[in-house]
Amino acid sequence: MIELKALLGNCPKYIADQFITEEVEEGIVLMEQGSRARQVIFLIEGRVNIYRLALNGINMLEYEYGNYEMIGEVEALNGMEILSNVVTVRKCKIVRIDNELFREWINVDRAFNDYVLKQLADKLYEACLNTEINMAYPMKYKVLYYLLTQAKKGHKYIPKDELVAAIAGRLRSTNRVLSDLAEEDMIELDVGMIKIVDLAAIQNQMKAFENKS
Repeated sequence: MIELKALLGNCPKYIADQFITEEVEEGIVLMEQGSRARQVIFLIEGRVNIYRLALNGINMLEYEYGNYEMIGEVEALNGMEILSNVVTVRKCKIVRIDNELFREWINVDRAFNDYVLKQLADKLYEACLNTEINMAYPMKYKVLYYLLTQAKKGHKYIPKDELVAAIAGRLRSTNRVLSDLAEEDMIELDVGMIKIVDLAAIQNQMKAFENKS
């Protein structure tokens, strides 16, 4: 599978000439939930988080994007309103492309078409997995799962507010679970940050939950 960086470099010139390249500061909303979808964004450098405001008022962290990832392709293809808020969490370099040009690129470039299909399939798979976790396991497992996924991405320190959003949990319940994990020496808590201390213990406790289900 060709990576996005190579695909951008080999994009047909008449499409690439219409790319809009920007540098965006931290805390900027790139796409707003419920708005009309007009563009696809390619994140070249930086990090953005995808949040969805649920009907119960909880702001859920659905996904985290890093260098050379694509945002907004679902809405560009189905013509629906933007599903979630897209917010920069550090300074970013992005490339914007109008939805019509995005669809044109898919039609004329088989490699890009294959890339988009693979991204859609991966996101569907992850969404199904998250649904299973949310339905089948208790709050503590959700916290452990999120900590493990962040550790696999190389993050040793994790903002607590991002964890709360990711598991769509209430702050009081999440704090209770985090306190238990700290007492068990799996994590350390410090001014809104979570430090992973014992990854093996986290994995072992997750397996214990899985064996009970």
